[in-house]
Amino acid sequence: MKDHKEYIFSYETMLTTDEPVRQHYVLVRALPYENEFQSNLRADFIHVGFDSISSSYDSFGNSICYGGSFNFHRSLMWQSYGVVRQSVYRIKNEDNPYIYSIQTPLTSYSRDISEYLLSFYFPSNLMERVLLIMDIVHNLVSYESDITSMNTTAEQVFVSRKGVCQDYANLMLCFLRYLKIPCRYVNGLISGDGKTHAWVEVLIDSYWYGFDPTHNRKIDFGYIKISHGRDVNDCPVSRGVFTGNAVQFMAVHVNVGEV
Repeated sequence: MKDHKEYIFSYETMLTTDEPVRQHYVLVRALPYENEFQSNLRADFIHVGFDSISSSYDSFGNSICYGGSFNFHRSLMWQSYGVVRQSVYRIKNEDNPYIYSIQTPLTSYSRDISEYLLSFYFPSNLMERVLLIMDIVHNLVSYESDITSMNTTAEQVFVSRKGVCQDYANLMLCFLRYLKIPCRYVNGLISGDGKTHAWVEVLIDSYWYGFDPTHNRKIDFGYIKISHGRDVNDCPVSRGVFTGNAVQFMAVHVNVGEV
């Protein structure tokens, strides 16, 4: 296996409304997170329809761009693109792990979840325990689009047994935190999906490792990390408001390929 790999990426979002709106403000997380696992050889951000835009970092160290259009309009577009260089997915911890050990409203467990997890024997080796939890989540949930939202809880996913990558990740966070294992939610890009993807990082021996419960995969290369937080509400890829009664539509297109 190579020590490093490079990936070219493009991540485009188009927002449209069915009638003109104004005072439209958007916060975007679209540029790859940089650390010893991943560095940007090139990372650009372009936008169409914005009157102004600025950049900064949020409290988790995620890169953010924010701005908006103040006059009447019906569309906004932004795109990030570039090349990242990755080593094997392994990130030295620089955070207080306690904040990633506490359940959030989206990841809290019910009595049914507690009883379900008590039916398993979990190995003492932490890596093996995490791999087992990922396998449990992967086999418990069936992938189905358009039935959940950003507000869907892990408990609701546990009951319905259906969801998308965000729901797999939230349920895995719930199970891990029930076992007092620090873990965090990750948004990013992978090849093949054509859209953003969510996975989980777990703290093992002072390093964060990536796990994808949707595909039942311990991550090594090819996952471009954009942002992380305690759950999806800490690090959504975009969030915005506008003045008006219009219906908004979002189209996302992602391309990732190894160089």
